[in-house]
Amino acid sequence: MSETTSNRPPSRDDETRPAAASRRRRTTRRVTRPRSTYRTTVYRMRVDLDRESLAAVLNHRYLRGNDFTTVTTEVAGAPALLVHGHVPQPIADWCPIITGLTGDTMTVSHSSAGCVLLIAVDDQVYALAYGTIGRFMIDAERIDPGFGIAFAIRAIEPEQIRRVTRRVLASTGRVERSLVPGGQHIRRYGIEGWGEIVGQLSGHLTNTQLTVVRGSGRPVSIAGAESLQIAVSTDPAGLLDDLREISRVCARESPRQTSNSSPRSGQYTRGQHRPARRTPR
Repeated sequence: MSETTSNRPPSRDDETRPAAASRRRRTTRRVTRPRSTYRTTVYRMRVDLDRESLAAVLNHRYLRGNDFTTVTTEVAGAPALLVHGHVPQPIADWCPIITGLTGDTMTVSHSSAGCVLLIAVDDQVYALAYGTIGRFMIDAERIDPGFGIAFAIRAIEPEQIRRVTRRVLASTGRVERSLVPGGQHIRRYGIEGWGEIVGQLSGHLTNTQLTVVRGSGRPVSIAGAESLQIAVSTDPAGLLDDLREISRVCARESPRQTSNSSPRSGQYTRGQHRPARRTPR
């Protein structure tokens, strides 16, 4: 093996070359950075836009009790309605506990903030909820209870199911939650074809039509129940594209099945359980 060395003094080109290479590497990283998305709770609302307005799906009783702001707007040309605000609390509910334990008077106030953005996309109305109180701004009776899980069973890779929540139809009303952090095939959860209602599915999807998958280049995690928790685009046009792709997936006639699945393997999707919701004071 031979080794060649040089005794010439370093030139200006030698001094600037590493910096230039470093700049090229930084530029490459900027180009490949994933597109901007934000994990959002998405609901699909039941409303007839031919006879009703977007305001028909709001929880008017809750809104009347709070000083919220309602704005008629649009998202990339799509009709939209925005409601936002906060609920101030003069004292946290744990303050009296601390006062009783220590004898020191404590009055710590706080505020719960949130908003909901209603968007009419083609023939569907979606509600995007943010913050701790955003979901309470919409009428629970207008929520499509099967939307989130309908998308999840059609979009999540069958072998990458991370969490399953199911309710057993028995006198005990037992609820079972199974979690496999690394994910496993849906058939390994041992879900019965009858007598069990799946209320939530969590796992990974690889649909490159969605901004978050296209930008990251790897499977992304979602959770589906009555709502869908998924990272959607923060760009107006990109958001509409994501919502349209969600609508397209939900419109499929049957859940995705692998070639070695039994005919009844899709029956883990037959039921939905709608959890009770409490409205904050």
